Amino acid sequence: MLRNIGAKVKFLQTLANAAMTADVNSTGFDCKDFGAVGHMLSVGNFSFTGTNKVTIKMQYSDDNSTFVDVPAAEMYSSADQKEGTTDGVCKILDASGDENKVYFFEYRGSKRYSRLAFVVGGTVSVGASVATMGSHSEFMPAL
Repeated sequence: MLRNIGAKVKFLQTLANAAMTADVNSTGFDCKDFGAVGHMLSVGNFSFTGTNKVTIKMQYSDDNSTFVDVPAAEMYSSADQKEGTTDGVCKILDASGDENKVYFFEYRGSKRYSRLAFVVGGTVSVGASVATMGSHSEFMPAL
């Protein structure tokens, strides 16, 4: 029996840490062979004024090329501790207290690829990175 997490979970950096100033997408994660897929977003320090915000959306695809928003019923957001309420939208960073945190968003659908899309509104500059994990692998170890 495998007892270490590294053999049971696959982690990939899907968005390198960088200052986000415009719309950007993480790399699509291949969900094939995994029973659960989650995106872990780490955001740094920033401040909001007026209409400045970042909307985080979860998207899926059959071909890792054409992505669309995930239906609310197929995602879970630790940001709100609940199932999604709006198709695609996981979290909107627009208030004091949203910065310097780690958020976890779980994809619960059956499409082959999943990613996070960031839609920037106004003037924003925030450090962010995404690590995506697959667990409950059909095959062990999860390589």
